[in-house]
Amino acid sequence: MAGGKLTPRQKMINLMYLVLMAMLALNVSKDVLNAFVMVDDSIKKTTEIKFNQNKSLLEELQFYAKQNPVKAKPALDKAMKVMAGTDELYKYIQELKVKIAKQADGEESDVNDIKNKEDLEAAAQVMLSPINGQANKLKSWIDKFSTEVGSYIPDPNKKAMILQSLSTKLSAKERLNNLNWQNAHFENMPAVAVNTFLSKMQNDLKNAESEALYALIKSVDVGDFRVNSLNAYVIPNSTNIIVGGTYSGRVVLSAEDSTKRPNIFVRGQQLSPASRGKFQFTCGAIGDFTMNGVIELTRGDGSISKFPFENKYSVVAPTATVSATKMNILYAGWSNPVSISVPGVPSGQLSASVSNGSIRRQGNEWIVVPNLSAIGSEVTITTSASVGGKSFSVASKFRVRKTPAPSASVVLPSGNKFKGGRVSKFDVAQSSGLIAELEDLDIPYSVVSFDLSYYGSLGDVKTLPSSGNKFSGAQVAVLEKLPKNQMAALNNIVVRGPSGTQTVNDITIISKN
Repeated sequence: MAGGKLTPRQKMINLMYLVLMAMLALNVSKDVLNAFVMVDDSIKKTTEIKFNQNKSLLEELQFYAKQNPVKAKPALDKAMKVMAGTDELYKYIQELKVKIAKQADGEESDVNDIKNKEDLEAAAQVMLSPINGQANKLKSWIDKFSTEVGSYIPDPNKKAMILQSLSTKLSAKERLNNLNWQNAHFENMPAVAVNTFLSKMQNDLKNAESEALYALIKSVDVGDFRVNSLNAYVIPNSTNIIVGGTYSGRVVLSAEDSTKRPNIFVRGQQLSPASRGKFQFTCGAIGDFTMNGVIELTRGDGSISKFPFENKYSVVAPTATVSATKMNILYAGWSNPVSISVPGVPSGQLSASVSNGSIRRQGNEWIVVPNLSAIGSEVTITTSASVGGKSFSVASKFRVRKTPAPSASVVLPSGNKFKGGRVSKFDVAQSSGLIAELEDLDIPYSVVSFDLSYYGSLGDVKTLPSSGNKFSGAQVAVLEKLPKNQMAALNNIVVRGPSGTQTVNDITIISKN
């Protein structure tokens, strides 16, 4: 299979299979069915050869990976993945062959010697049964396998050949007859013919596996020994430079020969051989710039090949980016998550401070807690960093507000949150109490107290207070006796948050029973 060519034996097997299928369509005698056995035996022998061949290819990759893990281990890992996928699908197809043989000959059947070769129902029972037919699963699995194995074969011609051998697409004539892949291969087909078809499918899997292994081995060879293109690259340490900072990096050729060091010119100046392509220069102006140069490589015949390169970079003034990740202001007393960054500086090398509050690092974020005394004013977050040997600080101002008023609701026995309207008075009386929360922010609040206002027997408004978020016994008694369609209200609801206490919305209750 190497090089994308079928062996003469493989070509003969494919041709014999096509001829037999054509003769079968003409209702030829049992001699044709017996011929399927011969083809099946030949396919199995070819598949066995592929098993051994692919095992040798894997051992070759394992040897390369042992000698050079850095270059060959990724290819070996991919090969192991390909072979695991092939083995799983191969075993599944073998299970299907056994099931079809049992369906044709009974439990004592031999998948290698089907007696009722002409049985037209066995394959359909196993593959097309509306309850547990396997044809759809097999088709989907083959399609997925062909896509995955094809991704490891870069040569377009070889890849096309493999995808064609595993294709589940039908011919134009089959589509014209309203057939699908499943029915075309398993409906009214003799058991022995289906058995041979599945053997051929197993052989195609091993062929695809073999081609993928060849491609993976070749990828290791190309990386180590064969070069068909040379390219120059700039690897900068950073493309964002602070004024007065240093732009540094390395110029490399994509393929290097340790016995021949190239001559490297950066901005018209040749680098010393000892630099191994490393360079640096000072950036004194703000703006976008291009660093360019050329690599000269002397060939074996004495001629010189030149490989130009360029790389764009930006020089910026000292800046810091400070943004509140969940809001555009800071709330007093609450742990506000804030993102702080400086272009070109790792987050671990930053430091920050805040006026009239506290700040601390938490993973990749910073947590800012303004003091309550800062409500209505501003706090300043100062970011400090060192870039290219230059230290600087940048200040950013944020307004400080009291935490916003949350929304109060009653947690009913069902778990639903009641915020006002018609409701069962018993659900309210038996609730777990009141809660207060914000929809968009996870700021913690607790209900400190609330009143229940209702109409008395003389039409006057009465009020019963409660300390905490639970209904008092007196409030529960009033709620349970509330007449149908009678209105009551939960008001003067006081909640406590990070910024102190505040009164929130009323909750209207209209009894519906």
